[in-house]
Amino acid sequence: MSVTGDEINLIVERILLATHFSMESEVAANYARAIAKRFSSTVTLANVIDLSMASRSEVAVAGQLIAEMRRDSSENLERLANDFSRSGVRVKTQTLESRYTASSIVTLAEE
Repeated sequence: MSVTGDEINLIVERILLATHFSMESEVAANYARAIAKRFSSTVTLANVIDLSMASRSEVAVAGQLIAEMRRDSSENLERLANDFSRSGVRVKTQTLESRYTASSIVTLAEE
């Protein structure tokens, strides 16, 4: 890869893609997939269930039920992981649960 005419070696072993399955997240997934293919990277797909938006009660007024959020996360991560795998990209998935989504993602990145 040439940036300024000088040859550089870049190694990207791991990519963390935090997603909430929106259209914007799909665009980010396409970039992550392309980078992973270029550098033979392993991608970790992560979704954070925001506990501040969840309710454990069956009569939830504000927020979704946690069980529903877990199911949605699992199904969407599986779908996305299959897309990456079909492209020849090594992929792992991780569902996190936290009231502090950003710090959870940073902690996962540091592992």
